[in-house]
Amino acid sequence: MNESHQPAQPAPVTPQSGPKKRKVPSTNQFFAKNTWNIFVYLLIGEFMALVIDIAFLLVDITAVQIIVTIVNVFAYCAMVSSAAWHYGNKDLNRYQFGHTEKNLKRGFWAGLIVSIYPLFFCVGLILANLGYMPYFDVVYKVGNGIFYHYYNWVAGGLVPSQLSWWQLLIIILPNVITVICTTLGYYFGFKDVDVVSRFVYRRGKQPQQENPEKKDRAGFL
Repeated sequence: MNESHQPAQPAPVTPQSGPKKRKVPSTNQFFAKNTWNIFVYLLIGEFMALVIDIAFLLVDITAVQIIVTIVNVFAYCAMVSSAAWHYGNKDLNRYQFGHTEKNLKRGFWAGLIVSIYPLFFCVGLILANLGYMPYFDVVYKVGNGIFYHYYNWVAGGLVPSQLSWWQLLIIILPNVITVICTTLGYYFGFKDVDVVSRFVYRRGKQPQQENPEKKDRAGFL
């Protein structure tokens, strides 16, 4: 009796699992993430300014206070504009790959959002000027440390309720520096312009090369 041999069934083919494609965040998600990064750098800049202010709190020398204020403002601007620059530079990459549209105003809008922090102290100072929080100037100078000495110069020892409208305006106005830093930082980042590198390494300036004869003589000696 002949045995009937059935053909072997082919093994089921399982689809090969390749590397998972990374999900590209939407424009709004990317905006929210980088706005948060800018806000974190803003807080770091304010904290650094507060530490420097405390370190020189008892130094009653105008020249030192001016230097401290310049250092605080410069460090703050460097932190905020750097975060905005990286946001703009990453947006440039997303734009080149078709993941977002070109919008140079994103740095401005991000600056407005993170400016909620200094805006809180400005509103509190206005309320203090109206007599609701008479000692809010202490909170303002601690929370907005980059302008600690600047506030003292303009206020001249007056409590907030004694400040005139023009003194209040002069104190509050410099807080727009946050929006300026984020707007310019994002713009230069999107244009892929590194201002610091261009300032340090000027165009047309080639690195100095060693004189081969001098090198040979040095090696011979």
